[in-house]
Amino acid sequence: MKLNKCNKILNLILPLATILILILVWLVGAVIVDEAIILPTPKDTCVKMFSLLGESAFWQNLMGSLGRSLIAFVVSFMLALGLAICVKFSKISRPIVKIIVSILRAMPTIAVILLLLLWTNSKVASIVVTMLVVLPTVFSSMQDALGKIDSDIIAMLKLYNVSKKEMFFKYILPIILPSMIRTIGSGLALNIKLIVASEVIAGTAKSIGNMMSEAKIYFETAELFAIVIFVIIISVTLELVFAKIAEKVGGKYESK
Repeated sequence: MKLNKCNKILNLILPLATILILILVWLVGAVIVDEAIILPTPKDTCVKMFSLLGESAFWQNLMGSLGRSLIAFVVSFMLALGLAICVKFSKISRPIVKIIVSILRAMPTIAVILLLLLWTNSKVASIVVTMLVVLPTVFSSMQDALGKIDSDIIAMLKLYNVSKKEMFFKYILPIILPSMIRTIGSGLALNIKLIVASEVIAGTAKSIGNMMSEAKIYFETAELFAIVIFVIIISVTLELVFAKIAEKVGGKYESK
């Protein structure tokens, strides 16, 4: 009991201590450089963060980026899940899916964005390229989750005339659901980072990526730092929240 309590305290203290050390290093670096255009202080960045929170344009750009990120993730997740199911239950589809995923992993991101900009607009380009980059990662996670399903147990359940509905909800779902929830969290976090990077390259209007580009052009380094911190906070929060949900869901099924 005491050991568990100590572990919980350490899990809380260590991340906070790490963040404080990083801020201290940042502060020392800013003092040494003594040039806000190159490296603003944590205080200047914090002031800029609060300033951005009061601007409607920031919220519009943020919602635009998050919306595109969500669209890209939903499409990539559904495609990845479909491909993983094909690989799990169809031997014929395995080499085909393997080739498709290998091609997606090997595709140069910038080249894809440039081609998509010729065929579509910057908003569509950022969504599609993010979807294509994330899909292989989500596919691997879904494949691992489905790989935990024991074919022998499925055969045994069929032998005992267990209905497909009962088989799914009482055996398959408890196995794959925690992994799927974790994948959603990590996938959304990765999506946000990729969508912002794509927006910077594609020059997507009304986006966080475009705000970052403008901040760089006008040497608003504190604003650039502030936007990056917002993206980090959102990404990390999503991943932690979904990881916690997955942990609770897994514990709920184990207790039954």
